[in-house]
Amino acid sequence: CSQFRVQIRLTAALQLLVSAMRQAQFLLLTACLLVSRQQMAHASLWTSTASLLGVSTRKLQAHPTAALKVATSTTLQMANTSGTFKFADIDAYYQLFDSDQPDAPVALFLHGMSFTSDIWVQLGTLKAARDAGYRAIAVDLPGFGRTKHLPYVDNNMRAEFVKTAVEFASRAGGSNDSAVLISPSMSGKWAVPFLDRYGLMLAGWVAVAPVGVTGWGGPWEYTHKQVSLLAIYGEQDKLQSDAETLTKLFQKAQKEIIPQAGHACYVDQPDAFHARLRSFLIRCKQLNAQAAEQKHKAEARKQNAGL
Repeated sequence: CSQFRVQIRLTAALQLLVSAMRQAQFLLLTACLLVSRQQMAHASLWTSTASLLGVSTRKLQAHPTAALKVATSTTLQMANTSGTFKFADIDAYYQLFDSDQPDAPVALFLHGMSFTSDIWVQLGTLKAARDAGYRAIAVDLPGFGRTKHLPYVDNNMRAEFVKTAVEFASRAGGSNDSAVLISPSMSGKWAVPFLDRYGLMLAGWVAVAPVGVTGWGGPWEYTHKQVSLLAIYGEQDKLQSDAETLTKLFQKAQKEIIPQAGHACYVDQPDAFHARLRSFLIRCKQLNAQAAEQKHKAEARKQNAGL
C-alpha cells in the first residue's frame, strides 16, 4: 500500500542520514516531526532512530517524547576526551569532560539499563558537573555500549570495576578521596557493592532511583558518616518509596523528588535534575574543603605538641 511505500522510503532516507546526524543531531527532530509515531511501525525506522539517540529501541517505543528531549534539549555536545581503560581482560569505554583545575575531584557517572555513557553527554550533564568544578567522567558498564561483556559478573567484580574507574580518573589528575558517584537505576547494583567495600573513596553518592537497595543494611565501616547522600527520584517513579529507606542509612542525607518526572527523571526533567546535582556537587566540595582544613589543623597541633 502507499503507506508502506512511504515507510520504506523514509527508512532508506533515514539510513542515508545516519552518519551525518551523528555530527548534527538537531536534524533528527525534523525527521521525527515528519514521521508520526503511527507511521514508525516499520522496525528499521525504530532501530535507526534509537541508534542515533543512543537509547534502546524498546525505550524509544515506550517513551518517544522523552527520547527526543535527549536529542534536542541541548546543542550537539562532544566529550573533551574519550577512550578506554583496562579492567580484567576488557577495555572499558569512557567519556570525559575535564576540569582546568588540577586538583578537581572526580564525578563518576554510571548509567541505567536502557542507556550508555552517551546519555550524560547528550543531556549536558557532564558539562554541568565540570562547570561545578569536577572532573566529570562517564563509563559504559561491561556489556553496554562500547564496553564488552565480562566473562562473569558478581558483586566483587562490580565493586572492583567501579573502584578501577575512580582510580583511573584520579590518576589522570583528580583526587580519589573526594569523588562523587552518580548511579541511576540498574547501576545501583554496581554502586552498592562498591560502597560496601570501598565507600571511603567517596565524598558523595547521587542515588538516582537505584535498584539493589531493597533489604540493604547500609554501607560498612565509617562510610555512612563520611559519604553525603543525595537520593533523587521522579514524582511518578514507583521506586520513590525507597528514598526514605536510603536517607536513613547515611548521616548526611537528603531526598529530592522531581515533579512531572518518571523513573529516568534526568531525561524527563534535565534542567531540574541538573540544578539539584550542581547544588549537591558544590556542597560536597565545600565539605571536603572543611574536612581538609580540620585535618591540617589537627596535624599542626600534633606537630606543635611534639616540639
